Amino acid sequence: MPQLNSRPPPPLCLAAADSELRVSVDPAICILFSSYLLLASAMARLSAAQLLLGRVRRSAVLLVVSHVTACVVFFWAGRQTTPDHVSAAAPTADRVSEAMKAETAEKQECEMTYWSKRQTVEVTGSRGGLENGHYLSVYTKTFDLDLGWYTNKSVLDVGCGPRGSLEWAKDTASLAVCADPLAWDYIKGFNAQSHSMHYVAAPMEAMPFASASFDVVASFNNLDHVSDISAGVREMVRVLKPSGSLLLGVHIHERPTKCEPHATHWNMVEEHLAPLGLRAINRHEWEFPRQASDKTPQGYLPFDHSNKADRGGELIVHLVKN
Repeated sequence: MPQLNSRPPPPLCLAAADSELRVSVDPAICILFSSYLLLASAMARLSAAQLLLGRVRRSAVLLVVSHVTACVVFFWAGRQTTPDHVSAAAPTADRVSEAMKAETAEKQECEMTYWSKRQTVEVTGSRGGLENGHYLSVYTKTFDLDLGWYTNKSVLDVGCGPRGSLEWAKDTASLAVCADPLAWDYIKGFNAQSHSMHYVAAPMEAMPFASASFDVVASFNNLDHVSDISAGVREMVRVLKPSGSLLLGVHIHERPTKCEPHATHWNMVEEHLAPLGLRAINRHEWEFPRQASDKTPQGYLPFDHSNKADRGGELIVHLVKN
């Protein structure tokens, strides 16, 4: 089965809109589908007229030939515009819709309110747009990596938001993809279509990618936002290639909120990832918000577990799939 880096995917988007599943694909599919409908309609009318004239056999043959021809053309077009790795593992509409139903309206509203506020501050201010320049440091310095490590790797950011978290990788990685249930809203309201990375509107618990598709899967401040942490973790591991890297950043907090409906703990790796065959090769535990310090190579203050004050922390782990 071709892998994701065999050819870039078109901007395929699955999104919930007006309680229906909406699919946005390459315009060529829409044109060919319309042509198919016109051909089928014309042949049906022709066949009906021939039936009235008693030409039953010829009418039936023409109708069958027209449908077979249109199906072959439509299948060929789909193979040209829909990548194998997506179609091979694309979840059914029921699976996607059920996972999306688990995303409560209250939580989605909270997420969109946050991004709308950030857009007001950043776009209308002197910065001119939602910032994404810091992501290069997040993907390199935070995990003790350099930019060259990503050369020719396929990278998936799960729950990326609308900033363009993988724009730094456009000249380095072979493929940069975001999976986020709100991706359609990011395209409509935050100009995400201007980014070079690909956005796929899908929940973490049901991503439409073939197994073992990505060299790198990243999840930053996302696990506590999803509906089902265990299901989401299993999906990340499923789409990660053997020996691939999972880059995990978790905001540790004890109290669920509207946007972050799950409490998180320092044993997240041991509880959710180690049983799935992932091993940690690098781990950091920092105070949150990050505080400058010369006590670590990254320059942040290590989390002091002896301090029992109620406060947040940040867990940073680089894991490898066995």
